[in-house]
Amino acid sequence: SLAVDDSWHFYAISFSGGEAAMYVDGKYIGTASSGQSWPISSVGANLRTCYVGGITYSPTIQEFFKGNLFQPALYPSLSSAQVQTLYAEQD
Repeated sequence: SLAVDDSWHFYAISFSGGEAAMYVDGKYIGTASSGQSWPISSVGANLRTCYVGGITYSPTIQEFFKGNLFQPALYPSLSSAQVQTLYAEQD
């Protein structure tokens, strides 16, 4: 599940073949297909559009992440093992 506390957490989303897998702290938590909502209801986002730090439901409804993003990065599609390695290498 998503971490909601005052601690640092590692989030990763890997897109491949019209699907996206989500990881929290190196652990796989779910997959969604293009245009489909995440299987975790607290995420509430879909894969039609991807924003870093925010989400737009319509031109008048927007929500933004309230916190800091540290070392955001974009990679080609990552395997589960690669996500776990990136998490393990974090300082």
